[in-house]
Amino acid sequence: MSFKERLDLIEQIKTKRVFTNTMPQDSLLREIYLKRLIGSLVDLDCYVSSLKHSLEDSFDDLNPMNTPKEACSLNKATLNKYNNLRDGLMTLFDSLDSFDINFLLKIINDYILLSNTKNIQFIIFELLKKYPKKVLNFFFKKLKEKKYFSYFLSFYVGIIVRFNLQENLENKSIDLFMQYFNSYLVTVKNNLQLNDKLIEINEIKFIHLCQSLIYITCFKKNVFNKYKDIIYLLINEGILRRINKNIAEAFISKHGLDIKLNSNYEYKEILEFFPFDSPCIYEVKQRIEECYV
Repeated sequence: MSFKERLDLIEQIKTKRVFTNTMPQDSLLREIYLKRLIGSLVDLDCYVSSLKHSLEDSFDDLNPMNTPKEACSLNKATLNKYNNLRDGLMTLFDSLDSFDINFLLKIINDYILLSNTKNIQFIIFELLKKYPKKVLNFFFKKLKEKKYFSYFLSFYVGIIVRFNLQENLENKSIDLFMQYFNSYLVTVKNNLQLNDKLIEINEIKFIHLCQSLIYITCFKKNVFNKYKDIIYLLINEGILRRINKNIAEAFISKHGLDIKLNSNYEYKEILEFFPFDSPCIYEVKQRIEECYV
């Protein structure tokens, strides 16, 4: 392909509609195309996920026979968006081997981390299948940065509880989290003023770390048993009324604890963010079925 032909194709990719079932063969064009494709898929994913939330059980893969009557006028346009999202995601997932892993992690960082999508986020699972250590290391290292800490924490913990990691890698990932947690706990304790209570300080980063530990134990009984002393310290300090209420209730139920929650909850919006809920695109569900917990 000549230099001029490449320039012409680049201009077309930048200005024309992205076709979600194709991927250029040229490596440079693929990277440019992928960025545009990701942007289109994020928009489609937000729309389809929002529709799924609104229609609930009636969504049923957007089959017109199962869509509420009031949505019938939207069926064709909505079905087109659903199909474009599905085809685009399959094109994306099938083409991942054509890209460098570091480039793909940057794409996740730049386009997907804050997008609040339900389906395209599973590009992370596709990468975990082949590069589990690389992906986990990427998210863990990001915990050392202040920017978007809560989002990186949510994804790191989400991988631990939702992706079927090999046992040794799962244990290593949890150990790294606990090392980080314990180090931060020491920092918080050292900064306490006289008569301050550990959980009473309005420190969202610390509260989110505590919630993440509680969340992990809802899936991993062995983590609860291993770190009981820390967990009961947090409970006695009142952590369960500062974290997401659903997580607190699930934690109490999972471990059969005799704890009654009061109605006074003060948690922040970020404490409601849990990536990797089940996707609403059937083909994505199929792809992750064997590795999804």
